[in-house]
Amino acid sequence: MKSCEIKSQTIAIMHGDCYTDVNHNSGKARLDIYHNEKNLDLIMKKKMILEQITGVVVTVTEKIDKRQLKSGGVRKGYRLQTNFSRYFYKINQAPFKYIAKQLVKPESLALLWQDDGTVCWKDGYFSTATLATDDWESWKVDELRKEWNKYYGWCPVKMDYKCRDKMYLRLRLIKEQAEKLSDVIRNHVVGSMKYKLITFKTLKSENDL
Repeated sequence: MKSCEIKSQTIAIMHGDCYTDVNHNSGKARLDIYHNEKNLDLIMKKKMILEQITGVVVTVTEKIDKRQLKSGGVRKGYRLQTNFSRYFYKINQAPFKYIAKQLVKPESLALLWQDDGTVCWKDGYFSTATLATDDWESWKVDELRKEWNKYYGWCPVKMDYKCRDKMYLRLRLIKEQAEKLSDVIRNHVVGSMKYKLITFKTLKSENDL
């Protein structure tokens, strides 16, 4: 993998389900990622990408949540951690305009969607698809939309999202856009995350055939 591809995908990893621990004194940062048991393939894909960065050491360990599930079992997952690196620190400090350009590349967008994308169905039919940008400032969401539109000729719209009496911003895709996105990222999505893709056109009735 080329260094530019590693960097763009690392940026996507850092903007998805990832905690970045930054040490400003040393000018270094490290990553901490958790996925549940069924998404082991995703965390191993991230491990493979990050291990290609010179000087970065990646460890994946099993993590058990001792709180019992309703089924009586326990929740098992996997935690990925890296050492502190200037590489992650520099990315963390990069201008968001540059970040946005990297995030819309197919491989990067696939990683972002697998972490923060959601497809909703109602009565067996497609309802909506959203990309969670809850912690993003409004101007960053706008910047991502602008770069998305430049790259693909279309982009999701901003939507208000209320959770626990707080308002957030998310990106919403209609069915046609969700299908386009699925076609773009399909070859870069791991098996356990295929359910986040639109794989067929939902028919309302047999008369639509």
